[in-house]
Amino acid sequence: MFGRDAAEIIERCVKDSVAKFQLESSIGGPLMVLMISKDNKPVWIKNAPTSDPMETTREFMDNYNKGKLNFHFYSRELKREFENKIR
Repeated sequence: MFGRDAAEIIERCVKDSVAKFQLESSIGGPLMVLMISKDNKPVWIKNAPTSDPMETTREFMDNYNKGKLNFHFYSRELKREFENKIR
């Protein structure tokens, strides 16, 4: 399956970058991989969330705005840019 192969390559690249730039103290944890099918349905490839999955982009944005999702940003500017895009 293409999604699984891509997920393995991405995970290897992330781990290599973390090691190369010595970011083990700030980046880690399980990598979650979500694929959107041809009929626009979410298909979890790796480490699906244990809570009820979000079905739409609007649901994702609402959950973030309600503080239900925990993201870590490298800078305040990146956080502000992300939040401006999802409002």
